[in-house]
Amino acid sequence: MNLLDRYKVMPILALADNAGNESAFINMRYVHHATIIVQFGTATEPSPSDSPAEYPRLKVYSSPATRLDSPATGSATAITGFKAWRTAANIGSANADVFSVEVTAATDGDYIDMTTTANFATRVLIIEVPASSLADGHRLLSIKFEDDASPFENGFNCNAVAILATREAPGGTFLA
Repeated sequence: MNLLDRYKVMPILALADNAGNESAFINMRYVHHATIIVQFGTATEPSPSDSPAEYPRLKVYSSPATRLDSPATGSATAITGFKAWRTAANIGSANADVFSVEVTAATDGDYIDMTTTANFATRVLIIEVPASSLADGHRLLSIKFEDDASPFENGFNCNAVAILATREAPGGTFLA
């Protein structure tokens, strides 16, 4: 059996400096589980003068069924029910395929703290999101890199792909 016979593969974030960018929305209506694979390139390390609020964070959001609802409009909800792992080594080196480092959510549980960007530069991060972790009445899923600086100062060159376990044959589009 081929991967595409069983799962829907969906590019959600183009390779770029994704500082402050939000991914494409994933329509989770017919999805049991989303696995998001983020491949990082270079990263901008936070300045020692930055306050902790300016350190980069990765958030996973759920939104109501309208595409216009996003974290920027205030109708999205940060998800706490996800798990994440990153590779133990840089891409292309020994152990680059070993996802041995569980990345825990920050104290309030709704984001991945990326203060030490060196831990993410040229690494791969896998985020596991069960559909049951979306807020009640929500069916759209997205990820976003953010910090409280204006403009976003601490960026990552990265791209992301989602692999979706669907309730039916994975034909058609799941872009919202």
